[in-house]
Amino acid sequence: MVAQGFTQVYGVDYFDNFFATPLIGGVRLLIAFILHHKLKKVSADVSGAFLNANLRETIYLQLPPGIKFGGSQHVRLLKSLYGLKQASIDWYLLLDEIITAFDPELKRSKTDSCIYIKVTEDCIFIDSVHVDDYGIGYSNQKYYDDFIEHYRRHVAFTISEEFDYMLQMKLEWTANTVTLSQNKQIAALCKKFGQQDNHVSPVTPMQPKTNILKGD
Repeated sequence: MVAQGFTQVYGVDYFDNFFATPLIGGVRLLIAFILHHKLKKVSADVSGAFLNANLRETIYLQLPPGIKFGGSQHVRLLKSLYGLKQASIDWYLLLDEIITAFDPELKRSKTDSCIYIKVTEDCIFIDSVHVDDYGIGYSNQKYYDDFIEHYRRHVAFTISEEFDYMLQMKLEWTANTVTLSQNKQIAALCKKFGQQDNHVSPVTPMQPKTNILKGD
Protein backbone atom coordinates (compact mmCIF):
# COMPACT_ATOMS: atom_id res chain seq x y z
CA MET A 1 0.00 0.00 0.00
CA VAL A 2 1.29 3.47 -0.92
CA ALA A 3 -0.08 6.76 0.39
CA GLN A 4 -1.27 9.44 -2.04
CA GLY A 5 1.22 11.99 -0.81
CA PHE A 6 0.35 14.41 -3.61
CA THR A 7 -2.86 15.24 -1.70
CA GLN A 8 -0.92 16.39 1.38
CA VAL A 9 -0.79 20.10 2.22
CA TYR A 10 2.44 21.65 3.50
CA GLY A 11 2.01 23.10 6.98
CA VAL A 12 -1.05 20.93 7.63
CA ASP A 13 -0.17 17.31 6.82
CA TYR A 14 3.62 17.64 6.87
CA PHE A 15 6.26 20.20 7.81
CA ASP A 16 9.58 18.75 6.64
CA ASN A 17 10.84 16.89 3.61
CA PHE A 18 14.40 15.58 3.48
CA PHE A 19 16.12 12.74 1.64
CA ALA A 20 19.35 11.66 3.29
CA THR A 21 22.01 11.99 0.59
CA PRO A 22 25.72 12.48 1.33
CA LEU A 23 27.54 15.40 -0.23
CA ILE A 24 30.19 14.59 -2.83
CA GLY A 25 32.74 15.63 -0.20
CA GLY A 26 31.33 12.98 2.13
CA VAL A 27 31.66 10.35 -0.59
CA ARG A 28 35.28 11.36 -1.16
CA LEU A 29 35.94 11.20 2.59
CA LEU A 30 34.53 7.68 2.82
CA ILE A 31 36.61 6.49 -0.14
CA ALA A 32 39.76 8.25 1.13
CA PHE A 33 39.40 6.70 4.58
CA ILE A 34 38.90 3.20 3.17
CA LEU A 35 41.95 3.48 0.91
CA HIS A 36 44.28 5.37 3.26
CA HIS A 37 43.59 3.27 6.34
CA LYS A 38 43.15 -0.03 4.42
CA LEU A 39 39.68 -0.48 5.91
CA LYS A 40 37.37 -3.39 5.31
CA LYS A 41 34.26 -2.28 3.44
CA VAL A 42 30.66 -3.41 3.05
CA SER A 43 27.39 -2.03 1.76
CA ALA A 44 24.00 -2.47 3.42
CA ASP A 45 20.37 -2.00 2.45
CA VAL A 46 17.51 -1.57 4.92
CA SER A 47 14.34 -3.52 4.11
CA GLY A 48 11.19 -1.38 3.98
CA ALA A 49 13.03 1.50 5.63
CA PHE A 50 10.23 4.08 5.62
CA LEU A 51 7.81 1.66 7.30
CA ASN A 52 9.88 1.62 10.49
CA ALA A 53 9.54 5.28 11.47
CA ASN A 54 6.89 6.72 13.79
CA LEU A 55 4.81 9.58 12.43
CA ARG A 56 5.11 12.94 14.16
CA GLU A 57 1.94 14.34 12.58
CA THR A 58 -1.63 13.08 12.85
CA ILE A 59 -2.40 11.43 9.52
CA TYR A 60 -5.59 9.63 8.51
CA LEU A 61 -5.71 7.31 5.52
CA GLN A 62 -8.65 6.33 3.34
CA LEU A 63 -8.37 2.65 2.55
CA PRO A 64 -8.77 1.34 -1.02
CA PRO A 65 -12.33 0.52 -2.14
CA GLY A 66 -13.63 -2.72 -0.69
CA ILE A 67 -11.24 -2.70 2.29
CA LYS A 68 -12.41 -1.80 5.79
CA PHE A 69 -10.77 -1.92 9.20
CA GLY A 70 -13.03 -2.14 12.25
CA GLY A 71 -15.99 -1.32 10.06
CA SER A 72 -14.43 1.91 8.81
CA GLN A 73 -12.70 2.78 5.56
CA HIS A 74 -10.57 5.38 7.36
CA VAL A 75 -7.64 4.62 9.67
CA ARG A 76 -5.08 6.63 11.54
CA LEU A 77 -1.47 5.94 10.60
CA LEU A 78 0.93 5.39 13.50
CA LYS A 79 3.91 4.41 11.32
CA SER A 80 5.17 6.09 8.21
CA LEU A 81 4.22 4.84 4.77
CA TYR A 82 5.79 5.08 1.33
CA GLY A 83 4.27 7.98 -0.55
CA LEU A 84 4.00 10.32 2.43
CA LYS A 85 5.89 13.60 2.07
CA GLN A 86 7.48 13.23 5.51
CA ALA A 87 8.38 9.54 5.15
CA SER A 88 12.01 10.20 4.26
CA ILE A 89 12.80 12.61 7.08
CA ASP A 90 10.97 10.46 9.64
CA TRP A 91 13.17 7.57 8.57
CA TYR A 92 16.31 9.72 8.77
CA LEU A 93 15.45 10.82 12.31
CA LEU A 94 15.01 7.19 13.32
CA LEU A 95 18.27 5.99 11.76
CA ASP A 96 20.13 8.92 13.35
CA GLU A 97 18.69 7.92 16.72
CA ILE A 98 19.71 4.29 16.22
CA ILE A 99 23.28 5.12 15.13
CA THR A 100 24.03 7.71 17.79
CA ALA A 101 22.55 5.48 20.53
CA PHE A 102 25.09 2.79 19.71
CA ASP A 103 28.19 4.73 20.72
CA PRO A 104 28.54 8.36 21.90
CA GLU A 105 31.93 8.46 20.17
CA LEU A 106 30.36 7.64 16.79
CA LYS A 107 29.67 11.23 15.74
CA ARG A 108 27.58 12.69 12.94
CA SER A 109 29.71 14.96 10.76
CA LYS A 110 29.15 18.68 11.36
CA THR A 111 29.47 19.37 7.64
CA ASP A 112 27.55 16.36 6.25
CA SER A 113 24.60 14.97 8.19
CA CYS A 114 24.84 11.68 6.28
CA ILE A 115 28.36 10.80 7.45
CA TYR A 116 29.03 9.15 10.82
CA ILE A 117 32.61 8.64 11.92
CA LYS A 118 34.73 7.42 14.81
CA VAL A 119 38.52 7.57 14.92
CA THR A 120 40.49 6.22 17.89
CA GLU A 121 43.81 4.38 18.28
CA ASP A 122 42.15 0.98 18.06
CA CYS A 123 39.10 1.73 15.92
CA ILE A 124 38.31 3.56 12.71
CA PHE A 125 34.68 3.41 11.61
CA ILE A 126 32.90 5.47 8.95
CA ASP A 127 29.33 5.11 7.76
CA SER A 128 27.78 6.92 4.79
CA VAL A 129 23.98 7.04 4.62
CA HIS A 130 21.96 7.41 1.41
CA VAL A 131 18.28 7.09 2.36
CA ASP A 132 18.18 3.33 3.08
CA ASP A 133 21.58 2.39 1.64
CA TYR A 134 24.84 2.37 3.58
CA GLY A 135 28.51 2.32 2.75
CA ILE A 136 30.66 1.28 5.72
CA GLY A 137 34.41 1.20 6.24
CA TYR A 138 35.90 -0.26 9.43
CA SER A 139 39.13 -1.46 10.99
CA ASN A 140 37.88 -3.13 14.17
CA GLN A 141 35.92 -6.32 13.50
CA LYS A 142 34.36 -6.53 16.97
CA TYR A 143 33.17 -2.93 16.83
CA TYR A 144 31.61 -3.56 13.42
CA ASP A 145 29.92 -6.77 14.61
CA ASP A 146 28.51 -4.97 17.66
CA PHE A 147 27.22 -2.16 15.45
CA ILE A 148 25.45 -4.61 13.14
CA GLU A 149 23.94 -6.49 16.08
CA HIS A 150 22.71 -3.22 17.59
CA TYR A 151 21.19 -2.08 14.30
CA ARG A 152 19.42 -5.39 13.71
CA ARG A 153 17.59 -5.01 17.01
CA HIS A 154 15.73 -2.11 15.43
CA VAL A 155 15.41 -2.76 11.68
CA ALA A 156 15.99 -5.55 9.18
CA PHE A 157 18.66 -5.12 6.53
CA THR A 158 20.94 -7.04 4.22
CA ILE A 159 24.70 -6.76 3.95
CA SER A 160 26.85 -7.20 0.87
CA GLU A 161 30.60 -7.71 0.97
CA GLU A 162 30.67 -6.17 -2.51
CA PHE A 163 30.72 -2.39 -2.17
CA ASP A 164 30.35 -1.79 -5.92
CA TYR A 165 27.74 0.98 -6.20
CA MET A 166 27.11 4.27 -4.44
CA LEU A 167 24.84 7.14 -5.50
CA GLN A 168 24.34 5.29 -8.82
CA MET A 169 28.09 5.36 -9.42
CA LYS A 170 29.99 2.14 -10.03
CA LEU A 171 33.06 1.69 -7.82
CA GLU A 172 35.95 -0.46 -9.01
CA TRP A 173 38.48 -1.00 -6.22
CA THR A 174 42.13 -1.95 -6.27
CA ALA A 175 44.51 -2.04 -3.31
CA ASN A 176 45.31 1.67 -3.59
CA THR A 177 42.77 3.22 -5.94
CA VAL A 178 39.09 3.35 -6.80
CA THR A 179 37.57 4.18 -10.18
CA LEU A 180 34.14 5.78 -10.33
CA SER A 181 31.97 5.57 -13.42
CA GLN A 182 28.37 6.09 -14.50
CA ASN A 183 28.43 3.91 -17.61
CA LYS A 184 25.29 2.08 -16.50
CA GLN A 185 23.31 5.33 -16.23
CA ILE A 186 24.68 6.62 -19.54
CA ALA A 187 23.70 3.39 -21.31
CA ALA A 188 20.21 3.57 -19.76
CA LEU A 189 19.76 7.17 -20.96
CA CYS A 190 20.92 6.27 -24.46
CA LYS A 191 18.42 3.40 -24.54
CA LYS A 192 15.62 5.62 -23.19
CA PHE A 193 16.09 8.12 -26.00
CA GLY A 194 16.83 5.54 -28.70
CA GLN A 195 20.49 6.48 -29.09
CA GLN A 196 22.13 3.19 -28.10
CA ASP A 197 23.07 2.40 -31.71
CA ASN A 198 23.99 5.93 -32.69
CA HIS A 199 27.72 6.08 -33.34
CA VAL A 200 27.77 9.32 -35.34
CA SER A 201 30.38 11.78 -34.13
CA PRO A 202 28.87 14.90 -32.54
CA VAL A 203 28.71 18.00 -34.70
CA THR A 204 30.45 21.01 -33.16
CA PRO A 205 28.94 24.47 -33.59
CA MET A 206 31.99 25.75 -35.51
CA GLN A 207 34.84 24.45 -37.58
CA PRO A 208 37.84 23.14 -35.65
CA LYS A 209 40.97 25.34 -35.48
CA THR A 210 38.94 28.47 -36.09
CA ASN A 211 40.82 31.61 -35.07
CA ILE A 212 38.73 33.96 -32.96
CA LEU A 213 39.83 37.58 -33.08
CA LYS A 214 39.12 40.15 -30.44
CA GLY A 215 36.55 42.65 -31.66
CA ASP A 216 37.03 46.40 -31.70
